[in-house]
Amino acid sequence: MDNDGIVNQVDNAKVDLFPIPPQIPTNQIINQKIKINLDPKLDKYHQKRTTTINNTELNELEPYIIVSVRSNKPTTLEPSTQYFINQDGLIGSPKTADSEDIIIGRSHVMDVNPLDIMLEKQKNISKIHCKLVCKDYFRKDPILKLIYTLALDSIRTQSNFPLPPRARFIISQFLDKPRHVYIQDLGSLGGTSLLINNKTPYIMKQDQIFCYGTDSNFKVNFCQSFNEEGKEIDDHFFWLLKKLNLLNNPKNEIHFNDPELHKKFWNIYQQQGDIEDSQSTTSEQKDIYDKLKEYQVSFITIEFKSEDIKKNIQNIFLHLENQDSNDITIGRSTVNDFVIKINTVSRQQCRFQYLKNLKAWGIFDGTKDSSSINGTKVQLQTVQQKQNRQESDLIEVKDDAEINVPSIILKINMVKGRQFQINNNNDMKK
Repeated sequence: MDNDGIVNQVDNAKVDLFPIPPQIPTNQIINQKIKINLDPKLDKYHQKRTTTINNTELNELEPYIIVSVRSNKPTTLEPSTQYFINQDGLIGSPKTADSEDIIIGRSHVMDVNPLDIMLEKQKNISKIHCKLVCKDYFRKDPILKLIYTLALDSIRTQSNFPLPPRARFIISQFLDKPRHVYIQDLGSLGGTSLLINNKTPYIMKQDQIFCYGTDSNFKVNFCQSFNEEGKEIDDHFFWLLKKLNLLNNPKNEIHFNDPELHKKFWNIYQQQGDIEDSQSTTSEQKDIYDKLKEYQVSFITIEFKSEDIKKNIQNIFLHLENQDSNDITIGRSTVNDFVIKINTVSRQQCRFQYLKNLKAWGIFDGTKDSSSINGTKVQLQTVQQKQNRQESDLIEVKDDAEINVPSIILKINMVKGRQFQINNNNDMKK
């Protein structure tokens, strides 16, 4: 959705800037201070605000963010509830705690309310579930790299004067550090996930979990970018792969992006001496992967989990050239590299590949032409963060992003504001 479309919707629709939070039965409300055992890690979100913020009006000339909240159940006919965020926070926020970020969680009774957006009461939604970090998006002044600042300082007009302030400002807009919005899970029980795009790659990292269909997912156990300074591929490299392939618990299957390399591996595999099968340990596997990293190779190891896959198998995908690899596809159709025979999985659910310019493995949803039906999502928390109920890293959110908490979808739209459009139009006329 473009910014003009969003602005027109705000103009023409009757938008409630103060959505009514889920109602709490009056018999649950008591006048005395409520004693609740709080997670010490979340204490910072319960500090009572000492100053009042009067944030009740939406200024369409300034940048703002729209958060649309709706149920993810296809049978639900209720319209989404819209919330508006400006530089002062959520417009009409019921929050009484002192935090500048937009806090999202399950509706509950407390003497200090930490929540900006209160979701319906569900056991998989934590009382303080996740937050949007928007302050960078609303900053007034550009942030330039030192080299850009020095370059602008050195530019002179024909009369040997510094750049006029207006000209410097316009140039700075193009050199400005990107103004990002971030989402962060706050150690929730049910987790928070982000929908992946079919056009823009999402960088894959070790210990991440990607979900698709209804109950299917895969975990990234190891991930390595191409080692340009590494050793050339030799017989010992293939011996390491053979040793990895023979380890059990979990079993490791080897996949090359190039069929000819796969054939070469198996020829060498059969020529080399026997290696005794063994039950692998975590340290033994890690040692082998560390030795593989010494070579000119990029690889990613994925462990699939679904009702269609019963075996505990790690799949290692290797790419031996410092260039983009071919797509590795996952889906219901038999033409995919990995076939998941589940009805809620699309014919081609997602695809991933090594991307030279990003020096990383990237994943896309669906095909190049269309998204999958149920989407592919990345969980914000890594496996370790989820096990320890820790906050996730800050994850960048793009315009039109879709964030999922249990049974709820939050759609994010970023509007630059009419003043930005007016300034741009005036600059173009000049």
